[in-house]
Amino acid sequence: MQTIVSFLKSQRRRLVIMASGIVLILLASLADRLLFDWVTQPIESGQTKAVIRAMRCWGEGATIVFLSIAIIWVRPGLAPRMGAVLLLTLLSAGVVDLVKPVFGRMRPSEAPTTATTSWVRGSSWNSSFPSGHTATAFAYARGLTFVFPTVKPIVLIAASGTALSRMYDQRHYFSDCVAGALLGWFFTEWGWLALAKLRRMATRFIVPPAPQPAVATT
Repeated sequence: MQTIVSFLKSQRRRLVIMASGIVLILLASLADRLLFDWVTQPIESGQTKAVIRAMRCWGEGATIVFLSIAIIWVRPGLAPRMGAVLLLTLLSAGVVDLVKPVFGRMRPSEAPTTATTSWVRGSSWNSSFPSGHTATAFAYARGLTFVFPTVKPIVLIAASGTALSRMYDQRHYFSDCVAGALLGWFFTEWGWLALAKLRRMATRFIVPPAPQPAVATT
């Protein structure tokens, strides 16, 4: 019992974040219908529609792989860190694929107009919850902030644009995107910290301690 209590105390911050995330998702789901109707209003400007739809590229696997390769090509010394960012981002996408069948939420474009709630069961493999593109976008954004801290505002705007584009295309509700953003962001954050801890442990066991200077005797 004492071990469990100690573990909960050590993980207090993460447990608070997880609980807050669940509450945020539940609150977001209350506004799903309202925000969906607002975001999907017809846009007359073809350029605006093209920009919104292009924003989804930040959540595409091909985009982040290409961008990572480009960064490594320009800055070879960043290869290990960018490799870790790419790995964590792809793993977060895998976690989303595992979660989707659990909820099996019907996508907005497929949901019946007579439904009184946005939580309608549909195809488990093509579930709307959570948003995979949004999770990938925010996971990669969080990883880039570890490598390039100054780009945080830019990557957050890009990731948010991905969520907006998925809502505009009627592929996701607001709560889908909120859940995807939280999952991707914190998966990469905690994964990065775990990798850093493993690296310190490996260094401690693999790298021998520095030899102590000999003490002269008289």
